[in-house]
Amino acid sequence: MVLFLSEMNAGYYSLKFVNECGNDEYYRYNKLLLLKDHNESLRREILELSPELG
Repeated sequence: MVLFLSEMNAGYYSLKFVNECGNDEYYRYNKLLLLKDHNESLRREILELSPELG
């Protein structure tokens, strides 16, 4: 699913199609992936600031 969404997000026409037609599943999975990436970056930042936690 990650590869599929990555390809969808990379293509101009595929994004245009999703924006015009909408797709609840796309939005749901894309949001989950964005949250996962954000959580991972926050975790790395915390570990950089507080190495004793890692």
